[in-house]
Amino acid sequence: MSSEEPMSFLRSDLVTVQDDEEKKRLSMLPELIQAEVRALEGISYYHGMTCRDTIEPKLTRRGDFVVRATDNRTGKFEFVLTIYNSRRIYSHLVILVDLDKKKWWLAVHPEHLFNNIAEMAKYYQDKTLGPSFKLGRAISKGPHWIPHDRISYDPTKDLLGTGNFSEVCRAHMFLEHGSVLMAVKNSKLIDDKLDPTKNTQANKVKKEMIGEAEVMSQLRHANITHFFGIAIDRLPVLIVMEFCQGGNMESHLHKFGTRISLSEKMLYIADATAGLAYIHSMTVTHRDLASRNLLISVNGFVKLSDFGLGVKLRRTDNVFITKKGARCPARWMPPEMFQKGYLFMKPADVWSMGATMYEIFMNGEVPHEELDNREAMIAIRNGKQIKFPEIAGPFNERMATQIFAIESSHRITAEILSQQMLEYVKADQTLSLKTLTLNEIPGVMRTRLTHFAEYTPQVILFTDDGKNLGYQDAPCEMLAKVVWKR
Repeated sequence: MSSEEPMSFLRSDLVTVQDDEEKKRLSMLPELIQAEVRALEGISYYHGMTCRDTIEPKLTRRGDFVVRATDNRTGKFEFVLTIYNSRRIYSHLVILVDLDKKKWWLAVHPEHLFNNIAEMAKYYQDKTLGPSFKLGRAISKGPHWIPHDRISYDPTKDLLGTGNFSEVCRAHMFLEHGSVLMAVKNSKLIDDKLDPTKNTQANKVKKEMIGEAEVMSQLRHANITHFFGIAIDRLPVLIVMEFCQGGNMESHLHKFGTRISLSEKMLYIADATAGLAYIHSMTVTHRDLASRNLLISVNGFVKLSDFGLGVKLRRTDNVFITKKGARCPARWMPPEMFQKGYLFMKPADVWSMGATMYEIFMNGEVPHEELDNREAMIAIRNGKQIKFPEIAGPFNERMATQIFAIESSHRITAEILSQQMLEYVKADQTLSLKTLTLNEIPGVMRTRLTHFAEYTPQVILFTDDGKNLGYQDAPCEMLAKVVWKR
């Protein structure tokens, strides 16, 4: 395999509005390397800035290989050929370049020079790289990889929200005809010199975003923010997601407050628990459930978002922050999370969902508001439970005993919790979709109690000349690029 056409569903004649960090970073690279980056973007086996520990599990047969880029080993940008070699171990072979002669070669084979990396890969598929060893399968980066040049955004004007190490912006993704309005999560680089080796947190965030994309690519549900792809051919990493017109639930609760009826709040909870039940059925845990991570879509559905901590079930990381006044997941976590060596399991998500329900009932007030973070952590570890307010009613008071059981094995499952909430909403005679505060949000309108069985995400479409066509079902050419698993 020497070369491939770029992904055909995206236009090639459009230029990205690069952010300042990317401009600085690219300007530091010689023109020859910049040109090679862009040439490789259309080749399936180029995995961009994907880290080695993410790549290695994808290589399973002798001869499997990918080309990737890194700046972790020396602090300088370089290409690497990663292979599963004849001894069935992983080798990471550095690719070198002579900028004057414009020639490329493997550091282990300086005698063979090539005009480009694709030519090199083709050569070592035909000729031996080592004793009786040739490159075999070129492992594709997958259908949900999107070239950076197909995504356009202004990091200042289009900023929707920011964190310590990432930002979320509005963006346009260009299709074969026209474009769609998306949201992109952007991995900020922290160090002014753009050297991640001097800022390990920046590199950690890059890895976490790749993991987040791996999780989101497996999920498709009306109550999950839809994932359309990831741009990782170069930094910054961009996760491309559904743009949710209504913003986040935390802001909505603060804005509308007591105007939101209990019936409407239960509708939010039914949506959120449906999303949680779904990801648990996919053996995924969220680990950061809170009203700030619930988004409101154009059709008024509440969706789980921000899977930055979401993983297939495994040992949890230390994500608790004790600094007074800092926002952190600790207030939403169950007692067992503060025990040394605890494995994060589904019941912990259920407790966090209960804490999120508390926020909804209390119009955005966080759990244990009267305590600072350290005090809250100590109290929770000692068995302090969250109590729903009286306005939540007797039904939720009964549910609380099952949600906040101290023994995690005694907690209700997300599946049963979701069923109970949906049954409550369906039986609620006072619920009127016409009077929802959700429908007062500009551009949002909920007309259905539940979503269609085969739900298609909604996107704002634009013509080639920029005319807004409004919200429509996402085009098939977009959905085909995501690995959906039921």
